[in-house]
Amino acid sequence: MAGITETKTTDTANHLRYDYNVDDIFLDFPTKQVTKTIVNGTASERVIAAGTLVGITTADQTIVDAVKSDGSDGTEVPYGIVLYDYTIAAGASEEVEALIGINGSIFEDKVVLEGSSETLDTVITTSGSIVEGQSIKNALMNSNANIKLIPAATNVSDYKDAQV
Repeated sequence: MAGITETKTTDTANHLRYDYNVDDIFLDFPTKQVTKTIVNGTASERVIAAGTLVGITTADQTIVDAVKSDGSDGTEVPYGIVLYDYTIAAGASEEVEALIGINGSIFEDKVVLEGSSETLDTVITTSGSIVEGQSIKNALMNSNANIKLIPAATNVSDYKDAQV
């Protein structure tokens, strides 16, 4: 075609490249995903990290929040895993729509729990909850059979050939 030229280049200096590798979190990426709302609930900006374990609030089935062993609003029951990092603006009523994975396999050491002392072995203490007395890990396996926890692989990158 006259007047049209095509230029091909391998120079990518002007290209935007955004690397986000969720393979570090998930063994197999969730094929079932839902959008749920996460409300800030604090006066400060809040960051929800990829891999955060969340539960659904009983008052509003469209809202999720991080699983806490002493939660009393339904979020003590694990539901899914946040798939990407989300930042919620400062303000208690600020919210964000988040993509939640409700199946798939995740490495145990990549599950994020927001409580400073929370681990997968922390026992849920919410009186009257269906998961009361269970560890967060057991509650996840019992309440949501679609998410499978995979033990973390042993890092063998420091071994030398002579040690193998």
